[in-house]
Amino acid sequence: YSKNEYVAAGYQIYFGTKIQYRFAYCQYLSTRKDFNSNFDTISTTKRVWKVIIDRSSGVTVIIYCNDVEVARVTLTDSYCSGRNNWNTHWGAKAAKLTFDKDDTASDFYKAPPPTQCLQPKLSDTVTIDVDFSTGKPPGTEIKFTCKPGFGTGQGLTEFADAVPCTVGNTDYTTGADAKVCFQCATPSLDSSKNADYSAKTLLPTKSVNYDCKDGYSFDTVKTDAKVRNTKKINCAYTSLPAPGAANLDDLDQPQCLEDCRLTLLTGHGLQFTLNKLPTTEESVPQDMEYEMTCKDPTKSLPFGQKNLAKCDKVTDPTGSPAEITLKGCHDPCSVAKLKETYNVEWKTTADPANFVSLSGNEVPKDTPLRLASCVGDKVFKSDEKTKNEITCSDSYYDFTAKKFKNIIGCYDAPVKDDDKNKLSFANSLKVNAALFGCP
Repeated sequence: YSKNEYVAAGYQIYFGTKIQYRFAYCQYLSTRKDFNSNFDTISTTKRVWKVIIDRSSGVTVIIYCNDVEVARVTLTDSYCSGRNNWNTHWGAKAAKLTFDKDDTASDFYKAPPPTQCLQPKLSDTVTIDVDFSTGKPPGTEIKFTCKPGFGTGQGLTEFADAVPCTVGNTDYTTGADAKVCFQCATPSLDSSKNADYSAKTLLPTKSVNYDCKDGYSFDTVKTDAKVRNTKKINCAYTSLPAPGAANLDDLDQPQCLEDCRLTLLTGHGLQFTLNKLPTTEESVPQDMEYEMTCKDPTKSLPFGQKNLAKCDKVTDPTGSPAEITLKGCHDPCSVAKLKETYNVEWKTTADPANFVSLSGNEVPKDTPLRLASCVGDKVFKSDEKTKNEITCSDSYYDFTAKKFKNIIGCYDAPVKDDDKNKLSFANSLKVNAALFGCP
């Protein structure tokens, strides 16, 4: 019968004075056919019959008795004169068979050993490029490919060499012929870790990153500043026991803590190092500090901006790390020309309360300056003396022209009244002496 319960074919053997056969759904009920002469050579009364229907070219029925061919018949309209639609039966693919209730001669039935390659047993991790639903000749090459997300022990997505099939149902799930693919799956991760894996699955020999969330760093940064917020984990394959297995080589899930985030100006020009290692992360790990310098060596940190940005450890479970606001790098002010006219003092970051004499020729932006006095005999005007404090800023310095502006001037010292009287008396003596001929 076919899978739809349609009669696919029928074969009957009659045991009388002669053993004869008939093809049902082909010949008349009364038809009997003799086996060929090979049948007479079979002396035993225990007979194993094998019937093959070859549909490769038309329909040919081949009958064996004890492995001896005793009939080979190609069905035609004339041969199957007892059934007009014989071909619809004998042309259908058989899915099951039954024995007639009147059968008193048959003892058992078993499927004959295959003569072709049948559907192999496969791992659920692979696919093949051959359809074995109707069988294939021995030696047909099979190409094994890993299903998406899986790989061979070497991390490939397909097996390099095709395999010739063998008769029957070959098992490719175990043993030396095993074709199995593998994958590593990352474990679940508690949200309190503040981290995530860069992929859910990976192939053998490949790696996955365990990453802290943006703005977070491992709690163990101090022990290894090179590994601040990313840890690489490998998918390791082992071949024993066969067919092997793939597992992640590190299942530790370190805690990530929130950093102190940096508030930076656009174009700030700063560069950072953490434990002397350059970093571009715009946040500082807890209980650590950044050292800052300017990318452009001609620029400097503004006055009051330390070159260290420290993030304090948060000990309160409900607390959060502080935000750190940083000024950007800026052109300094040149004071060389200023010092030609004024005795200049400045405040330093180390002592921001007191002015001290300035020895250098450049000061950082926002540095407080004091014009202590004029150079030489020049003096300030009396009404400008209290306006002698300035800063290195846009208010007092033109950063394009690189010179100070809006500052008080230095002038010649005015002559006092007493000095004027003394000068007048001296001049009178000189005139009188000249009149009287005194030397």
